[in-house]
Amino acid sequence: MDITTLLLTDDDGTSYYESYAWPSGYPILYLDGHNSALCPTCATKEMQSDYEKDRPHSAFIHYEGPPEYCCLCNAVIESAYGDPDDNAS
Repeated sequence: MDITTLLLTDDDGTSYYESYAWPSGYPILYLDGHNSALCPTCATKEMQSDYEKDRPHSAFIHYEGPPEYCCLCNAVIESAYGDPDDNAS
């Protein structure tokens, strides 16, 4: 997913990363240069980092699987369809 297409601008000119894919509403996760997961809020904060490895470099839609945790704020990002292993018997 091209990360530049996910960068939006507020009415006041402030840039931020999209939280959900439009129009479906699927959650978007960002990855930094260490391949650590970032929530959209932390990805936005890190976009101006002095260290290239700390900046978000890619994104993906979190369709399925266990929840992911932001490496900076520990926010929980649930997948759109849940974890298929939770229903295994």
